[in-house]
Amino acid sequence: MSLWGGNLPVPHFTPRSWNTLAVMEDSLRDMDRHFNRMFRDVNALLRDLPRLTPNEVLGTESEIVTEGDQKKFQMKLLLGEHFTPENVKVTMKDRLVTVEAKADLMSEDGSSRLYQEITRKFLLPEKLNMKEVKSIMGPDGILKIEAPVPPGALPEPPKPKEIPIQLE
Repeated sequence: MSLWGGNLPVPHFTPRSWNTLAVMEDSLRDMDRHFNRMFRDVNALLRDLPRLTPNEVLGTESEIVTEGDQKKFQMKLLLGEHFTPENVKVTMKDRLVTVEAKADLMSEDGSSRLYQEITRKFLLPEKLNMKEVKSIMGPDGILKIEAPVPPGALPEPPKPKEIPIQLE
């Protein structure tokens, strides 16, 4: 019969099991292995995602749009649905457009509050009709800044050129 009662085996301790630093070292090695596996898995997932451009991350998009025979520059800025024209201010000095927006919303029961403030600055392209710049905001929280492009301001797109193939 053992000192521990019943037929249980007597625990034995090796010198290593008494070494606290060795136990910590083993634990840290296990954690390191788990983190490396986690980073490998996350990197594998991220590798399959499409690459985002800085404009996509910031929620901006600009392009030349044609309506009939008139071309206009259009920039779209995603502010968010909680912004309204009343709490968005757009100013322009020379070609520099500044968008300042503030939203301060309280939940119906008063238990939570959303406060957001955005300031973004953009430099409009040269050769736009700066006197006719306008801003339009939709219910989806997208602010559009538009300016007409005068005729002849844009270079003509290059015409495709056929390159003959030579036989070796």
